[in-house]
Amino acid sequence: MDKNTPIYIAISGGGFHSHTAMSAWISGILHHSELESLEQIFENVRGISANSGGSWFMSHLGYSNAFVKSLLEDSQSEKSTWSSSGYLGKMGESFFSKDDEKASDMSIFSPVKIETFLAKYIDLFNVYAEIFPNGNRRWHQFVTTKVYEPLEKLGNAENGFETMKGKKLSETNDRLPWFREKDFVIAAGLLNSKVVLHATGGLGSTNQVYSVNSADGSKLRNFVPMCLSGVANGRKAAPVFVSGPQEVIYSEESKWRIPLTANHPQNLNLLDATIASSSAIAFLASESSIGEMIPSLNEGLTFEWISYQEADFAPPIRFGNDRIEILKTLERASYDEFANQKMARVADGGYLDNTSVVFQLRHMKENGDLKDGFHLVLFVNGSDEGVKYHGYEMNVGIATLFGHDGLSEAHRAERVKKGEKIQPEEGSIWNSPFSDLCMEIPSPHVFETEPLENNTAISMWNWKSKDEKISLQARKIPVTTVENKTYGISAGVMGTIYIFEVTQPESFPMPTHRDILETYEYLFETIRNEACAKNQALSHLKEALALKINIPTDPHPIPEIVKKNDNIVLQWNSDGSYLSSSDSGFRYYLATLNRLKSYAKIHKFDNMYSDNLHHGDLVRIKTTEQFKGIWNQRKLLGAFANSYELYYWSDSGDKTNWIIEKAAGTAQETEIAYGEKVYIKNKSYNQYLVPAKNGYLTTKKIQNPGDEHTWVIHRPE
Repeated sequence: MDKNTPIYIAISGGGFHSHTAMSAWISGILHHSELESLEQIFENVRGISANSGGSWFMSHLGYSNAFVKSLLEDSQSEKSTWSSSGYLGKMGESFFSKDDEKASDMSIFSPVKIETFLAKYIDLFNVYAEIFPNGNRRWHQFVTTKVYEPLEKLGNAENGFETMKGKKLSETNDRLPWFREKDFVIAAGLLNSKVVLHATGGLGSTNQVYSVNSADGSKLRNFVPMCLSGVANGRKAAPVFVSGPQEVIYSEESKWRIPLTANHPQNLNLLDATIASSSAIAFLASESSIGEMIPSLNEGLTFEWISYQEADFAPPIRFGNDRIEILKTLERASYDEFANQKMARVADGGYLDNTSVVFQLRHMKENGDLKDGFHLVLFVNGSDEGVKYHGYEMNVGIATLFGHDGLSEAHRAERVKKGEKIQPEEGSIWNSPFSDLCMEIPSPHVFETEPLENNTAISMWNWKSKDEKISLQARKIPVTTVENKTYGISAGVMGTIYIFEVTQPESFPMPTHRDILETYEYLFETIRNEACAKNQALSHLKEALALKINIPTDPHPIPEIVKKNDNIVLQWNSDGSYLSSSDSGFRYYLATLNRLKSYAKIHKFDNMYSDNLHHGDLVRIKTTEQFKGIWNQRKLLGAFANSYELYYWSDSGDKTNWIIEKAAGTAQETEIAYGEKVYIKNKSYNQYLVPAKNGYLTTKKIQNPGDEHTWVIHRPE
């Protein structure tokens, strides 16, 4: 990386799960390296974007002395106390008394099946009120009491909740010193389709609704992206409405039409911005969104009743002449009054892009930093198992950046079974804020799929906890942007994105039960004490964030096992030659060897039976090299009777199947690790892969193969 290239960070949503994971990364870096401060970790970072739970974390890390002091103290302690006397422990106390097992006030967040949604909703009707006094269900109150009030219990009231309430997103002097020269972008959305403001006369009366169109008359699906920013001196904030000016249309008869400029003055309270960004069940305020997400419900009164009852789960927003303001609730008023105050309702940025990457790219463009060579680091913290996309297992939020439609495989199969539409309309995707609910939204597709299709996405590190309940992946992907008109992103800009992905399927964004809180405690301990103790983790964090740390040499390194979908480089052990660029000068693309490492080509063991490579496994050796025309579909290394030299072709059964065997004298474990010597034998001819004349490859029958016939498997650099 060019030392003058600024680093940008994006942090995903995920409620308290995301908050906990990020706290653990910071504590772990400080605990296991010579770094001692946030200034040192973020020295080369120019800006940070965040969504939902990620915005909670950044508001704490960048604005609260109480939080930072507690986190730094934890990082210096041999044994972490974050789950007891630290923020995580104090947050848990706000949900559970000593003997509570279930946080009844959080039942709304539990995953719900579509067909039982209404029944579940009615059963919980009175339960919701336990957290909200006088029966009011207000997201504003939930965030302030559960996210920010625990700061008061950290033993240092300075920059606790009471102090935090007065801080402004755009006022850099309100921040802690380490954060004052950084840009801070918070992802949010504006509900825009038949959204309930209030009702003419209470429950059962006619709802007062609004919708939003773009100034050119077009309409985005269900949400309008909102970019909420606080920038350092001399920097530019991206427009609030990155897709251009909007028009709020009040009443179903469109009697009131109020324009909203793209560059609306922000001057937004910090807590208001995070409340907007994290309103995860805001869709309940939209009659149209409920109808799309829960089509099994009856139309009409059911939608209207739920949207009226739960409208304040989508915080009200007022677009004043000199500021944006989030309100706790809306009092009953006329359409005239709502229109004059420019009232609407906001939603979680996760409905649009849970990673916050697209919002960050738009901000980078505004400041001239979205250019060739850009450097972006993404932390994704999820409690779902993700999707499989072009052979890679990844969080669905990551996949949608590369063009995935957002549907889980189970949901896709269900739609096929019902004969329902699979592909979304052009320019929008399906997204699932809950496990079995989905609707169309503006597409966050911003990167070409080529790195995934051609296996040039470098999986730098894959790691699982001992009980395999938590998995971590670090990837480095060379990316090229595609045009995204909604967010104002241009095509053809090349850069690099580093992705640190944490997956914990047993967890959940909110602690609905005590066992969910315990998953947070386990997550923190695992990342801080185990993952960050690994040299691989610190090495990849060092590269991604340009950290000035020394990586100690591990006297007893744990062998890294070759895994399914890994990108690999094959080296002939006898002379150090690498399987390299093909030779297309003849009829076929012939496989070649080259002693120059720079000519080595990335390959992949395709069609592996299990997750890890074992002695005796049958694989296909697939190149990531780009061939011309129809030849680009012929990428499997094969041995054929019509050629002494090996060439690449399409699947030809055993002729393109290879057996991987551990070399004699190596460790007897059946799993094969990087750096180990192996034999590679063609299944059809029962002959070993060896060099031929003039730098090509062939197969040879060998009675007793030895060290001179071995290959070594490496990771690409």
